[in-house]
Amino acid sequence: MQPKTVLITGAGSGFGRGAAIELAKRGHKVIAAVLNDQQARELKKAEPKLTVMKLDITSAKDIAKVDKLKPDVFIANAALGQTGPLSLIPLKRLRGIFEVNVFGTFAITQRVARAMRKKRAGRIIVTSSIGGVRAGVGSGPYTMTKHAIQAFGTALRAELKMFGVDVCLINPGPYATGFNDRMANDPGPWFDRKKAAPEDVAVMDQLVQRITVGMAAIVDTALFLPVCAIFALLSLALFGVSLQGFITFGGVLGAFGGVVAWWALLLVPSLVYAAYAMPWRPKE
Repeated sequence: MQPKTVLITGAGSGFGRGAAIELAKRGHKVIAAVLNDQQARELKKAEPKLTVMKLDITSAKDIAKVDKLKPDVFIANAALGQTGPLSLIPLKRLRGIFEVNVFGTFAITQRVARAMRKKRAGRIIVTSSIGGVRAGVGSGPYTMTKHAIQAFGTALRAELKMFGVDVCLINPGPYATGFNDRMANDPGPWFDRKKAAPEDVAVMDQLVQRITVGMAAIVDTALFLPVCAIFALLSLALFGVSLQGFITFGGVLGAFGGVVAWWALLLVPSLVYAAYAMPWRPKE
């Protein structure tokens, strides 16, 4: 298969990092966008074949840089996590999460989409969340943003289809990347457990039990490629050629199996397969 140019945001950790490394190993030109110098150094050391760049999706100046990159595949993966009672979270804090997860994602995706429309080819993969299709107590701030992303990706998919551009959403559940753990355990200084109502503390304690996975389960995805292929085939058998079903299946499994590192076994390969390996056009 001809190598593709793949741009991935949020490649400094988690799913983005895993997908960037694996795609580069498979011979593709991967442009891994990270937020800071430390992430850039670590990622370049982990996979020298990567082209690593700093990119802030809330910066118009940074977003303008993508015009020169001309990706065949764009993975919109950058996001922030935020939890806490909706009746207490400061509006400024909530606006900040929307600025990254919704408006930043929209801005850079729109920039890429315009270029893909002109050449009438390309694939856009938007990382949503299982929180994009459901919401629970304590996770409201984050799931609000992912519901918005779910609507964005769904509408964009229908709009770009006529231009020959594929769009899909990925809806992962809890995985052992540390992302869920950080946002569940640390809502921010605005939430003081010592001063909070017992009911609010109980909500946050339940959230920790419900969505955290723990970092101990993280493994090197390269050790599990044969297993990845098996699960990829299993998902195809269950969902036919529906790309959306294929990816959502990965999220559902992750919600039940994160503690044994399903993210490494299935979701990262899902990103890889969604990026370039599926030879069909997804069914509507």
